[in-house]
Amino acid sequence: MRRLISWFLNWWYRNRREKLPYCRNIEDVAERLKAVEYEADRTDWVKDPELTWGEKKGDCEDIARLAGYMIKPFAKSEIVDFICRNPKLNHSICKYSGGIFDNGALTYTTQGYHELAWGYAGNYVKEIIIRDLDMNEIRRIKL
Repeated sequence: MRRLISWFLNWWYRNRREKLPYCRNIEDVAERLKAVEYEADRTDWVKDPELTWGEKKGDCEDIARLAGYMIKPFAKSEIVDFICRNPKLNHSICKYSGGIFDNGALTYTTQGYHELAWGYAGNYVKEIIIRDLDMNEIRRIKL
């Protein structure tokens, strides 16, 4: 029975994944991310970028990670998590050298982490966590 369940889950997971499209520049990434729909966070895990792209939907962490992987061939990016006093306000974006992707919407900006946090939720943000694309923590900033 375990082998059957394992086989089914592997089959289901493989069939819902799609190869990420090749993007030449930031505008190309922004255009392709318009096809990905935001959905409220239901789980505490982050989907693989290929699964998010295959399903064409995800929460803020999923979309931020997908954007990061699409940017990877031509620019360095990182995932920025805003941890708020009210957990319902927690949010993730993808930051790269020239701007941010916030739920797939491209914004050109050179703001630092503090300015981004203040613009997002003001003094409700208590901590900023910067992660690499594999979701490994790089740095924490307490506010």
